[in-house]
Amino acid sequence: MHDIKSGEYCITGKIDNGMVSFFKRHDISINQISAEKHDQLNAVIGMGHFIGLALGQFSSDEQKDILSGIGSGSKLMLLVNGLAGNSPTTFRETQMDNKYTIEARQSLLDALNQYHRALSEGVYPFEKIPNKGIN
Repeated sequence: MHDIKSGEYCITGKIDNGMVSFFKRHDISINQISAEKHDQLNAVIGMGHFIGLALGQFSSDEQKDILSGIGSGSKLMLLVNGLAGNSPTTFRETQMDNKYTIEARQSLLDALNQYHRALSEGVYPFEKIPNKGIN
């Protein structure tokens, strides 16, 4: 069991009566899903992990300091800093063991490269390229 988004938790496997009682007492709705559906949902979350990990790993301290001080950059640094305490096991599970995350990462990289090529050619592609989302 873990959170998918604020106020929503995924549960795979059996739920015992004690857990059901605890959730009901705390107004937490129960949504049982298959392991496959869990991995598909987790792949979307994995995109945030991937971006934050990459920024954290490949940005210098000076770049991180600059990012921390501006609007969109400060949000990126919240992501980087929020992931800093996660264990390698979490990253392995979300980034390497989940086939849906691997596919989503590749789709994201393809989109970034496509946007980079278009911008390098002087084309602003953000309104012209349809958003396919993560498969």
